Amino acid sequence: MKKISVYGAGGHGKVVAELASTTFGYSSVDLYDEDTTLGPNIGPWPMKGNFDSMISNLEENSHVIVGIGNIDIRRNRLQQLDKLKIQLPSLTHSSATVSQLSQIGNGTVLLANSTVNPFTTVGIGVIINTAASIDHDCNISDFCHISPGAHLGGNVTLGTSTWIGIGSIVKQGVNIGNNVIIGAGSNVLSDIPNNVVAFGNPAKIVRKIEC
Repeated sequence: MKKISVYGAGGHGKVVAELASTTFGYSSVDLYDEDTTLGPNIGPWPMKGNFDSMISNLEENSHVIVGIGNIDIRRNRLQQLDKLKIQLPSLTHSSATVSQLSQIGNGTVLLANSTVNPFTTVGIGVIINTAASIDHDCNISDFCHISPGAHLGGNVTLGTSTWIGIGSIVKQGVNIGNNVIIGAGSNVLSDIPNNVVAFGNPAKIVRKIEC
């Protein structure tokens, strides 16, 4: 029986669980979340407990996907699972378009109608959300989130743990640093440094993020 555990039972977790069930044909999908009051079932999937419960229930060659939108939590849990040598598959929706000349990291999910064009590298634990697109020769670092309807031109670089808000556009050739939040509906026309929130058309830095 092809089985997967999904950590995270909120909105994103439910989308990931359905992706695992329908596109990848996992016959058994178990949900885990720190909010165990969400159970005992969410739709067709049983709630089995929290993260520690999941770890204790994993068997050899178990598959796990982290269905958490929050970047800090997703990064932390993926790093914990990696240390335990748990298999972290990437999941790609059947309607997504992914070039065979691109590279997709473990634990990454590509949701419905998303696109990754040639010679793009996508890191570990990235979310490429519904109808988002990443053009050629981009470098998307670990744990980034490209929100629904966001579009990145060619030769764009995103640093680790950066979040591109819903409906935003990043001009070709732009470099965005680590731990950056780009607000919804922004147009990013020039480089953005590490550890800031930027927003607007064109996007401007509105505050720093204390690390």
